[in-house]
Amino acid sequence: MRNLPLNTLLCTLIACTGLILDDSIALEYTEYSGGLGFPQWEGGRSEIEMADIDQDGNIDLISIGDHGSPYINTDEHGIMVYFGDGDGRWQVYMNGNFGYGGICVGDVNDDGHQDVGYAMHHNYSGNDFGDQLIEVAIGDGTGQNWTPWDDGLASQGEDYGMFATDFGDVDNDGDLDIAATSFGSGNPLQIYLNNEDGTWTHSQAVTPGPNCGMHVFFGDINKDGNLDIATAYQSGTVFFGYGNGQFYPADYNLPSGGTLGHTGPSMGDVDNDGGMDLAFTSSGAVKVWVFDESSTQWVDYTGNLPTTGGYGMTQLCDMNADGYCDVAAGGDGRVTVWTGDGTGNWTGAATYIIENDPDCDFEAFRVGGDADHNGYPDIVHLTDEGGWISSYNHLRFYKETSVATALSIKPMYPKGGELFKSGSVRFIDYLTALPDTGVVTDVKIELSTTGATGPWTVIADDLPANGRHQWTVSEVETSTDCYLRLTVFHGWAFADVITSAPFTIINGVPDVQVTLEPVNPPIVIPAVGGSFDYTIGLVNNEAVPIGCSVWIDVTLPNSSIFGPVINVSLAAPTGAISRVKTQAVPANAPSGDYSYNAYVGIYPSDVWSSESFGFSKSATDFGGGSYTQWWTNFDGFEEEIVGLSTPSSYDLVQVYPNPFNPTAVISFELRVASWVELNVFDINGRTVPVGARHASPMINSWRDAGAHEVTFDGSNLASGIYIYTLTAGDYTATGKMVLMK
Repeated sequence: MRNLPLNTLLCTLIACTGLILDDSIALEYTEYSGGLGFPQWEGGRSEIEMADIDQDGNIDLISIGDHGSPYINTDEHGIMVYFGDGDGRWQVYMNGNFGYGGICVGDVNDDGHQDVGYAMHHNYSGNDFGDQLIEVAIGDGTGQNWTPWDDGLASQGEDYGMFATDFGDVDNDGDLDIAATSFGSGNPLQIYLNNEDGTWTHSQAVTPGPNCGMHVFFGDINKDGNLDIATAYQSGTVFFGYGNGQFYPADYNLPSGGTLGHTGPSMGDVDNDGGMDLAFTSSGAVKVWVFDESSTQWVDYTGNLPTTGGYGMTQLCDMNADGYCDVAAGGDGRVTVWTGDGTGNWTGAATYIIENDPDCDFEAFRVGGDADHNGYPDIVHLTDEGGWISSYNHLRFYKETSVATALSIKPMYPKGGELFKSGSVRFIDYLTALPDTGVVTDVKIELSTTGATGPWTVIADDLPANGRHQWTVSEVETSTDCYLRLTVFHGWAFADVITSAPFTIINGVPDVQVTLEPVNPPIVIPAVGGSFDYTIGLVNNEAVPIGCSVWIDVTLPNSSIFGPVINVSLAAPTGAISRVKTQAVPANAPSGDYSYNAYVGIYPSDVWSSESFGFSKSATDFGGGSYTQWWTNFDGFEEEIVGLSTPSSYDLVQVYPNPFNPTAVISFELRVASWVELNVFDINGRTVPVGARHASPMINSWRDAGAHEVTFDGSNLASGIYIYTLTAGDYTATGKMVLMK
């Protein structure tokens, strides 16, 4: 803690109230590349990270080079650190005999120093430092000396160039794990878990290895406290995490990426709900999609972004520091930034030309670090410049040109709405504006779990003002009212800020219970096989949706386990949900007594709650058709069943309230299980337009007999009449609902 003179304290408090003001600017960028001309790069893809590798408070640039590394038509080699001085000058230090790949930065062994993980094509080293396609090396705080920490990495037969990497705590155990993609094609996206002793355990080959765009990022998209993945594989872009190092496909209704996958993907919180969203390019156009947890669907927020332009890479970041996520994109020799408003509207804010040539390709692109401490993110990229015979890569850095006139600090992540699990590792990101960069500066971060007024507990102090802190989420009681207070000390002055909305910390096993009951006990299955109905439900007693797995297996008469016959992942909503389902038992199942077992938790071994009931299979045939497999019609908990009685006919019960502002519940009943499509149109017959919270169709899948309800959100729509149409089997119902704002 600092003891400030009273007059200084009062002046500082008047000047720096801690409020986030709308001080957005017209963005402008200038090159800031002094020293980046050596070594001259060669060609091909790379990754450049912005991080303070030596913890001096200034952003550095870290890479392992492009195709020229090591020593192919260039002096590039090994881990390349361009040390920044905060004034536009960079000086490179290189160590190692390997290269051509991707890199990530973080503290993997919790010693306070920055470490690196990297994946490569050229593992030419004759020693442990650089002889594997995937490696981690721990640093000593200088950014120059590295010790291999990589036993068990690249152990799954990776036989082609690996490439992009990222660090993240995918199993929520308090250390950073690593993901690595392949170079072009051939190898899957690999996940390795950190054992905290220099060894790594392979967790999953997430996706098969067809074509790959060489990108991978961790972030929590569906707000369940588990890290998810955005990548660029032909076989998938988004994969949700179970929280144990395993992932499952989550592209859902995203458009197909084609034979090459979505190009240039990135993550950021576009709608300020606490969950990460997605940007990518498609045929040169920039696309933005937001994930809606309530419908488990992606919503197109592309809005008025350009439909052409030759863009190949994107980055989502709050470039004008106004509290809303913006889009930066590179392609055809230029960079463009569009500022966002959180609802899918975009405004062109800046463009600069590197080379007026559509063949000027982007080989690496990154935003976020603030090299000159003016309070706005900067941009670094690698571009292939020159004619096709003589072209080669150029590393360039562009800073935002504003001059800091007042001391300030602004949170970038978290900002509110996020969910974290105690003991997991996450990153706190912020921006500082320093009027005088020659003054000694440090940052303090505090946590409140009881609201924005505190009391406050220090979680980190005396940090260099470099924009990022690696946080082991505090071991506190579960709270949905958590805030951070960030304070920057600059000589005798200081400024502080409190995050603008609450986030959640979950401690221990979430209070989520599974319920399981047979519909008509006792259950006796004939020798030829048969089926039975059961009710499965979840009761979430937490105040927020909780990410979890629900699975069912069967204990056979010989005590062995068959299954799981069901395994789904979801964000369990608050309150209770239930569904009536059917389970078949085949003829080849042995006769005797069985146990039908349901679990909720993190599959397969982290069980929060379980329930079971028994049934038996007879050795005698007493009628019924033959069954050949353990089929089940379980399809998740897409929306709550509000009643289990079967109606006598199809009926669209009601829309309530109607008129509404801004949400309405559409409730309907099905006489029998049917394929259901529910669409909403405007008065001109067009489906709900781009940028709406729910783009049609709201439902397009199988639904059970019974009563159902879904919520329509018209927050981003104009007042007026909207038409809903429900189709279920041969039945169609249409009606009006009125949005009045």
